[in-house]
Amino acid sequence: MTPQNNQNHPNHGRHLEISFDQLKAHWFAVFDIMDVVVLVLDNTARVLYGNVYLSKLLGIAPKDLIGRDWIEEFTPSEAGLRPLFEKSIKQNKIFIHHENAVIGKNKRRLVVDWSNAVFHDHKSGNFGVISIGRDVTRERAIETGLRDIKERYKLLINTMNSGVFYMDHTGKIVAINPAAERILGISAKEVIGLRPTTSLWSMVYEDGSYCPPEDYPAVITLRTGENVAGAVRGVKTKGRPELFWIRANAVSEQKKVDHTPCHVYAIFDDITEEKEKIAEEKRHLLELEKMNRLMVDREMNMVALKQEMEKLKKSFGEKA
Repeated sequence: MTPQNNQNHPNHGRHLEISFDQLKAHWFAVFDIMDVVVLVLDNTARVLYGNVYLSKLLGIAPKDLIGRDWIEEFTPSEAGLRPLFEKSIKQNKIFIHHENAVIGKNKRRLVVDWSNAVFHDHKSGNFGVISIGRDVTRERAIETGLRDIKERYKLLINTMNSGVFYMDHTGKIVAINPAAERILGISAKEVIGLRPTTSLWSMVYEDGSYCPPEDYPAVITLRTGENVAGAVRGVKTKGRPELFWIRANAVSEQKKVDHTPCHVYAIFDDITEEKEKIAEEKRHLLELEKMNRLMVDREMNMVALKQEMEKLKKSFGEKA
């Protein structure tokens, strides 16, 4: 990471009037028991002092740090620290806060969050920099990992065939994927910021009866915190006025404290073709059953007719 100028910080440009000998006599012993990085540089960025914590972090003995060019040997060139450092020393002020990569033993790369101050050694007349830093390597790795996961998740959501709504704790739609736009016939621009009870669409139950907004799958989950799975609803929308069918799931992300919903995903598939196929199969079965009944009735009638004919034959035979 590159240094960040914090011009509005109240201590921007601060410096200390203290000699290096005073630092060494009064503070180095304290610095060596601190669980933070402490680094003292002269006006050419050479190391005057690095505390025990820094030594352990880098994997280099404290005595082996002394006199080495910190910027040249321990920071990557892309961090751009040399011009910043030289400007700070020349103007007797330094950026109070910045974060950059630090290179340790075996080229192990770390990230340190620094707070800095220029000190004026009134004994020698030279300026230097004292920096106290916090190792944020693990934090930044986690953040990077989370960003990568988020990007992969976003890619998955945007390329899947299922429609997805993402709602905040108030029920407002904050994201919608391309599949949802296609299925509903409505653009993201039209629905972002609205609630699932919007008049842009209406629903019916599977039996065709009216479904009130409070019984929409996502609304149920927002209200109760319970997930909804496999809910079938008929839908009409502004962009798709002919009735179509969806199978919807609503999943809640809950707060850790009181377990109330903080976000809800509504995931749904267009099952119109599936419903039509099922309906067609039902119609076909009904027709087959009807034909079967007709055939059975015909057979029964034939049997009855045959029985009547047998009776007539017997009746005529007796008369003869």
